[in-house]
Amino acid sequence: MSHGDISDCKGCHLAKFRYVPFCHSSIKSHAPLDLFQSNIWGPSPVPTKDGSMYYVCFGDDFTRFYWEYLMTQQVYARFTMMMETRFGKKIKIFMPDSTGEYTFSPFLDLLTSHGTVAQLSCTNTQKNGVAEQKHRFIDLLTET
Repeated sequence: MSHGDISDCKGCHLAKFRYVPFCHSSIKSHAPLDLFQSNIWGPSPVPTKDGSMYYVCFGDDFTRFYWEYLMTQQVYARFTMMMETRFGKKIKIFMPDSTGEYTFSPFLDLLTSHGTVAQLSCTNTQKNGVAEQKHRFIDLLTET
């Protein structure tokens, strides 16, 4: 086990410690839709009626309000259109984790076309921790 690696630490697992420590982000939201966090959860142990097995949550960092959706190909485009229609503003910064779900070129191009800055959080940290907490709650509900 190398310095900073908690994968084999029995005490860390018992304490439910999941991430390495990190410095707090200098990015702050000062108004709704300034900064959105997102995370994808899945696969679900039981698929939905139409076969979906993944969920995505989008959370406003300022208000801490979260939206949870079944994962589809157009979910982000539809979500941003809804935000613009309801609030008359565009999402300024989109902060998903950098584990790969959001790092493919077509999605980054979509963000750029909407005028949104992609700010990927660091891998194995909890920079988008509120989004991660929402999905840990889903994990608890699905454990049997």
